Order: sequence, then C-alpha cells, then structure tokens
Amino acid sequence: MKYDIAIIGGGPAGYTAAERAAANGLQTVLFEKKAIGGVCLNEGCIPTKTLLYSAKLWDNMKGASKYGISVPDGSSFDMKKIIDRKDKIVKKLTGGVKMTVSSYGAVIVPQEAVIVGEADGRFQLSAAGEAYEVTYLLVCTGSDTLIPPIKGLSEIDYWTSKEALEITTLPRSLVIIGGGVIGMEFASFFNSMGVQVHVVEMMPEVLGAMDKETSGMLRSEYQKRGVNFHLNAKVIEVGKEDLRDLFEIVEALRGRNERFILYCDDLSFELGESGYKALKAALDGSVATGGSRILVYATSNRRHLMPEPASDNLTSKLDENGDLHPGEVLEEKLSLAERFGLWLSFYPFTQAEYLQVLDRAFEVYPVPEAVRTSEELRLEALQWAIERGGRSGRVAMQFAKLISAREALKG
Repeated sequence: MKYDIAIIGGGPAGYTAAERAAANGLQTVLFEKKAIGGVCLNEGCIPTKTLLYSAKLWDNMKGASKYGISVPDGSSFDMKKIIDRKDKIVKKLTGGVKMTVSSYGAVIVPQEAVIVGEADGRFQLSAAGEAYEVTYLLVCTGSDTLIPPIKGLSEIDYWTSKEALEITTLPRSLVIIGGGVIGMEFASFFNSMGVQVHVVEMMPEVLGAMDKETSGMLRSEYQKRGVNFHLNAKVIEVGKEDLRDLFEIVEALRGRNERFILYCDDLSFELGESGYKALKAALDGSVATGGSRILVYATSNRRHLMPEPASDNLTSKLDENGDLHPGEVLEEKLSLAERFGLWLSFYPFTQAEYLQVLDRAFEVYPVPEAVRTSEELRLEALQWAIERGGRSGRVAMQFAKLISAREALKG
C-alpha cells in the first residue's frame, strides 16, 4: 500500500499532523499500537484532571459548612463510579479524535509499525504483516513510563501512573517516587480522598525546572493538607536477605553529595539469620561508617527486631552486688536495637484517646451523625478493640470501615 505520508504515533502530535496532512490533500496513514490520543488522553492529562475534579468536589463538600451549606450526614464517595466516569470521558474524547482524523480521509492502522528500510526515495514500513510504502515519514512516538532502577522493586507489586488511574480501592498510605507534575497530581488526588501520601524527590524542590518560588508555594500548600515531602532524597530498597551487602552499598554512596535513606520496612530477624550483624556494624561500631548523609530507618513489630524466647533469660546472672547481667545471647540482640539513635514507639491509647481517633476515622469513612454519636456505637467500638487485643489507630480505622459499610448497605 502506497501513501504520501506515514505518521507513527497517535498522540496529540501524531493525530494533529495526520489531520492537517489529510486536510491538505496528502494520502495519509497513521499508526498507533495502543490507543489514539497517546499518553495525554489515555494515561495522563485528561484522566488525571477528571479524577482531580472529583476530588475537588469532595474537598468542597467537606468544607461546605464554612460557607453555610449543610451536607447530609453519611456523605461518601464511590471510587468505582469515579473511575467509571474517567473511563467514559476518555472513551468519548478518543472516539472524537478518531472520527475527526478519519473524516479528513486519513487511514488509522491500530498496529505497531516497523521501519524496514528505504528504496527509490521512499520509506518501507511493515505493520501486522502488511507492507507500506511512503514518501514522507513522521515519527511521533512520544513517551513511555520509566521504571527507576531501585533494587528490589521488581520483586514487589507497585503502581505506575497507568495502574494508579485504574484502582477502585484506595490504599491506606502511598509513597510517590518523583515530585514532578504527574507525581504532584496524584499526590493531590489521593490526599483529598483520605490516603496518607509521601512524596520522595531527589531534587531540592518539586516540579523540576518550574519556577522555584511557585514550586515552593505549591509544596507548602500541599503540606498544610497533610502531604509529606522528602526532598534531596533517593529511594534505595534493601531486602533483608541482602543486608550482607550493606557495606558495599554504603561504600558506593559515601562519596556522593545527595542524602540517602536506607529504609527497611517491617524489619525483623528469625533464629539463625545473620544479616543483622552487617546492619549493626553499619549503624555504629564499624571503622568505616556511612557519614552524616546516610540514615537508616527501620520499622518493626518487635521491640528489639529479634525473637525473644524465654530460654534467652536462662543465661542471665546476678553479680555480688545484686545487679542483673544479661547473657551473651540476649546482649547480642539488645545491642542491635540500641544502635538506633532515635526510637518512635506506639504506646497503648487510653479509652478517651481511642475514641478521639475513631472520630477522625469517621471523617474518612463517614456515617450518619446520629449513629456516630450514639452510646450504642461507643460501646460497640470499645468491645471491638477488646476483641482485637488493644486500642490503636489501626483498630479504630478498621471499625470505622465496618460501620461505614454497614450503614451503606442499610441505605
């Protein structure tokens, strides 16, 4: 098949070029392997703005009482309907683009095009087994998602912007790697919907090359809303099984100007594991240290990061002064925890504190005012905490989810 011009890529540049070329009398063919409209219409500008508009309405509703507007008790949002509306708008716009391009006589081929070569002054292309011959060739392949080379990232489930636009269930918390335009849009949306958001950016300020004063003002506004920012920071994931390589990692980072956080989430060690020894030395006690630009953060459900069987106490001894000295096994375990300079521990809530946290949880998972303030619900909440072994923010959030769903089913 012969054409005057072939355009590879059906994003804003490609479909606009195809429309203009066909309108001016050129026989035009447009190749797009994914979806007409490119990233902008399908996975970028349009869908994110659609979600942000839903978030804006939700924010306005939460603050409506300040303007004398009463909102019904138990108001909530439906993520599935929000995503469905986004998909409907994207489908409508991409359909409109197809219709417009086709109306000028351009041919749309929904396949990947391969440039085979050039002969007699014409380009040879192939798509889905068909051969194409064109005089002019315009390449508008646009951009694709870049996955940063973070150690261990391939071993876990993570989102790109594509997956983030398709979710129907919100996470409790979210770390966004990269404070560019897309990252900040998602930070705004998920924060509005009640998700705890952290933005990690390796540059001194968000939004890259944008005006620094404007970027700082936007970041300050987001911080007021509860978004957490980690600037001049680079994400490095270290799996527990790779702690033996910690010296090599610290050595590679020591001479750099950036600040690094080695973050170990839900860290603990089982009997027989030796990786904790490398971690001890990296924290404190080694001739070669990481310096002030490397910090190690660790979260754990164990007080000393290590198992503590009763047998460990059998080697403890009393000296002649009555002082208790732990045995070598227990002392070894305690020495790991004591190398962390700062501890942030979760303490048990009082009953009043637990109920206060529950009130905040009901702001995220709303229920009717009459139900939320009833004595029956208060007693049920306390019983719920007893059955789960203690009062905590997590227990309060779980109870709020339960009651919100139960009330929604009644409606």
